[in-house]
Amino acid sequence: MPALITTLIDKEDNAEIVRDQIAAILVTEIANQQLLATAAGKDPRLFDLRIFTERSNPWSEWQDAPADELDVPPIVNVSFQNSNADRSASNSVKRQAITATYNLDCLAYGISRATAGGHQAGDEMAAIDALRGIRLVRNILMSGQYTYLDMRGVVWTRWVANITAFQPEFEDRAVQNVQAVRMAFEVKMNEFSPQVIGQGIETIGVTVKRAETGEIYIKARYDADGVHLPPALAMSSILDEKLEALYDSSEGVELDDSKVGQWTNLAPLTIGIHDLVQDLVDRRPVVGSGTGPNGKDRLEYDGVDDFLSVNDFSLAEGSRPALYIVGNTEDIDPAEFKYIAVMDSGAVNVTRLTTGVFKFWLGAARMNNNPDADSSLFNSDPLTTSPVLLENLYRLTGHTFAEDGSETVDAAATAGAGTDAGGPITKLTLGAFSDGTGALNCNIWFAMVLNAEPTDQQIADIRSWIAIEEDRVIG
Repeated sequence: MPALITTLIDKEDNAEIVRDQIAAILVTEIANQQLLATAAGKDPRLFDLRIFTERSNPWSEWQDAPADELDVPPIVNVSFQNSNADRSASNSVKRQAITATYNLDCLAYGISRATAGGHQAGDEMAAIDALRGIRLVRNILMSGQYTYLDMRGVVWTRWVANITAFQPEFEDRAVQNVQAVRMAFEVKMNEFSPQVIGQGIETIGVTVKRAETGEIYIKARYDADGVHLPPALAMSSILDEKLEALYDSSEGVELDDSKVGQWTNLAPLTIGIHDLVQDLVDRRPVVGSGTGPNGKDRLEYDGVDDFLSVNDFSLAEGSRPALYIVGNTEDIDPAEFKYIAVMDSGAVNVTRLTTGVFKFWLGAARMNNNPDADSSLFNSDPLTTSPVLLENLYRLTGHTFAEDGSETVDAAATAGAGTDAGGPITKLTLGAFSDGTGALNCNIWFAMVLNAEPTDQQIADIRSWIAIEEDRVIG
């Protein structure tokens, strides 16, 4: 018999769309709850949840967690369980009324620790955090604002069927230090036959992304009044896929023998790679607690042999990568060519002018998106007063910068294809040159790598965020 359906069936069922909408609502509202908590003078970490969809063992994110890590946020995994049709409310040709059940599992991780009152068990801490997390989830989804989950015309109603605590298992054994609470969430909705064009639905007012790990994250603007999203969230909202790596002293700094053995990359799309490391203990920087703006920590490099590096970047020739650093130096009389950061051979170093003044030099780079404006010499004299923003917006072949900030272009070198070298980039080093030489006595609060050239608006947004959120000086 001939095929009767003549159009490609490439649409998602509403049950799948609703699952993703639940995750999008949670990630959006949780980010907003952190903003509201900050504005109210409360700890935003108590309102932090990581959202995943369709993960069978999301607690694997904690398998390599250090023994002293006590502040990992709970995880919520949203998964489809089943659906049942209501024949009495359906039309066999066009529309079927179904009730879909979603499992919202909140998992929390705890480590036993000594307290002023004695001892607090890790499983108790995990259970308390899991209950707190599911409480937040329930209140968000059952709020009056989400009666129809922002999908009026598709969703009829939603309801919490039950909430149950359980112990996660892996290979028939309980997962250590992890407790969980499951909320069975029922949504009655319409499913449509493929020949029916579904009714337009409302959507939440942000862009939501899904990482390869299954984690859902938000692309939303930070509050210009000074209340802000966490660094990785704020930068991903500005840069989207251009954000290759991000390091912030407020989190992801892993200590080993009281020194920094790893500075973890926080960029949502590349979590698990690009971590800055130093295997040799005597070459690791230390943390200066609360010594930065807004009381933030800083990584302190001794200027002898301290540095952190990573060599797993794969930014192609012509990709026009960018490097942002927030830092300063306490070396008020450095020798020539000491480096605060190097992206392969594109360096940010301290240099002495003929006038005797020391300034940051951005190597073979330019200061902003206009090659005919701004100096590659960062006007930050003296260098020790406060952290400054250094932006190395990509290396150019045939461009030469003079001490006065003027730029000349070698027409022969820049003619034809490949004018903007910008790669390939494989390595990032902080505190010294890429081979460990030229170590600089410096402090670094923030570092970020872009895999593509930022727009003028993105550059302005980055500068605004750093000025407001970090209270840092911008040239």
